[in-house]
Amino acid sequence: MAEPDWINYDEKVVGENHPSLTDVANRPGKTIHANFIVEHDAAGGHTGVTASLADDAAISLDSGKSGWVSVMAGGEYIKAQFTAAGVVTVITNSANAVNTDTDGCLCVIDGGDHVDIKNRLGATKAIRYLAVYS
Repeated sequence: MAEPDWINYDEKVVGENHPSLTDVANRPGKTIHANFIVEHDAAGGHTGVTASLADDAAISLDSGKSGWVSVMAGGEYIKAQFTAAGVVTVITNSANAVNTDTDGCLCVIDGGDHVDIKNRLGATKAIRYLAVYS
C-alpha cells in the first residue's frame, strides 16, 4: 500500500478570522496534532509533524485529554478513541497496529494519564498522526 500524499496548510485550524468557521469564541478548544497542521489553538498542544521514530520510541500526547487519534507508519494504520485516563479503544486498524505494547506492531497505548504512540515495528519509521482532543 502506497503512502498518501500529505497536505501542508498554512492557516489556523481554530482561531479568530478563520475563513470557514463562525462563532469561534464560543467553540470548545480543540488541540489538533497532525503532520499537516501549522497552527493550533492557544490552549496548548503541539504543531504536528511527521515524526521519524526509532524502534521502541514513543510520542506522548498531552495528559488528561480525551479524543481520538489516527496513526500511520508505512502500511500500518490505527484509528482509536481515548479517555482522559489514557484508556484506548480501537475503532479500526491494520493487522500490526494495536492498543497494547506489542513487539512487531504500531502501538497506541495507555500511558497512565495520557496516550503514547509507540513504534514497535523493528526499525525507525516515519510516523504520521492526527489527534483531536480537548
